[in-house]
Amino acid sequence: MTDIKEVGGLYGKRLSADVNVVTASRPALTNIENCITNNGGLNMAGCIASAYSAGLACLSEDEKELGTAIVDIGGGCTAIGIFKRGKLVYASSVPIGGVHITRDIAYGLCTSIERAEYIKILYGSTIVTSIDENEYITVQNSENDEPTQVFKSELINIIRPRVEEILEMVREQFQEQKDPINKVVITGGTSQLTSMKEIAGYIFNKQVRIGCPESCSGLDGEYDKNPVFSAAIGSIKLIVETFHKNNSGMLGQDGKISAIPAPLNYRGYPKSICTSKNAVVCHGVPDDKTLKDGDILNIDVTVILNGWHGDTSRMFWVGKPSIKAKRLCDATYHALMEAIKQVKPGNKLNEIGLAIEKYIRDFGYSIVRSYCGHGIGKVFHAPPNVVHFYDQDENLILKEGACSIKNGAFPASPPRDIPCNNLKQTTSIDASIPML
Repeated sequence: MTDIKEVGGLYGKRLSADVNVVTASRPALTNIENCITNNGGLNMAGCIASAYSAGLACLSEDEKELGTAIVDIGGGCTAIGIFKRGKLVYASSVPIGGVHITRDIAYGLCTSIERAEYIKILYGSTIVTSIDENEYITVQNSENDEPTQVFKSELINIIRPRVEEILEMVREQFQEQKDPINKVVITGGTSQLTSMKEIAGYIFNKQVRIGCPESCSGLDGEYDKNPVFSAAIGSIKLIVETFHKNNSGMLGQDGKISAIPAPLNYRGYPKSICTSKNAVVCHGVPDDKTLKDGDILNIDVTVILNGWHGDTSRMFWVGKPSIKAKRLCDATYHALMEAIKQVKPGNKLNEIGLAIEKYIRDFGYSIVRSYCGHGIGKVFHAPPNVVHFYDQDENLILKEGACSIKNGAFPASPPRDIPCNNLKQTTSIDASIPML
């Protein structure tokens, strides 16, 4: 039996599958990941071929079933994907895209890259008409130069050779395929050039259409059904559908996540999260005070989902932090990393505190001993307590599958406790900046 999409519940003697493996340059992926993780504190969950995500956004189910190619002409390259029987069976790319067209215009008309991009968007086309031969467009080489006028046909004669080069390179990859391609869908920013459908149909000798992503709720008009964002919207669609399929129990009947905030009304706590600013060590209550340049703020979020707790916090600074604040943030982050290195089966629990204490001691910070990390699961604060200093009596052996939260606070002076609705908002005595 072939073309089986779902094997659940079927009987057979042997199970085999045709697998399409998409490879990519490891240095390129590493550079992309570094760009993401080094800016804004984001993490990269995974990678996806842009042709695949563009196909998810732009192709109908029938097109993916019957054999359709998606051509996403992006900025620096053009992604190619072929769908057959509902699956991506081929993915590749050519190293030319819309940026190269913009550079051609800038060079040919002696203008800046920024103005060339503007001219391409406003007047770009791939086929010269009789009107274009008599229509002028205004080109300004620089702010100090007088604007000049050139025929629109001159612009098109710059654009068309590069477009033909891109499409011919794509056609060469089509010709290497064994299975027939019944249709081509072109998307990406460059697909918006006038007459792109016509010139692509001529070069491919196939049925061609311009692909716009499906409408997505929650997006502004600029992004909705805009081919520039096809790959991005396809990625969102994949994440949402995969999340919903694999974690359907996490969604309510309205399709929204059914988690609830754990801190709200926990022992009288009045808010859904904790926000601890500057001298507040932990459990700060959100208020309407305005954040100022140089403030540092810890945001502590805990949710309950299907009876299980998830606890996390992250430190942020507002504007430009002081040298003292930045030094403390960096030191605490690396102390956390040292602690995480000790979290492995067979280690003792007190090795976590030892790693933190040894790292922090060199910076001259003290450790708040009245607060500690904790286990987490069906209850908010569960055993064991995870102190952030070495405790020789804590010899618990860590086992695989255990879960704990590490919340370390390192002010420059001992803390004092301020009651807050049966939770404690803790502040440093001399208002020195702590870190949680």
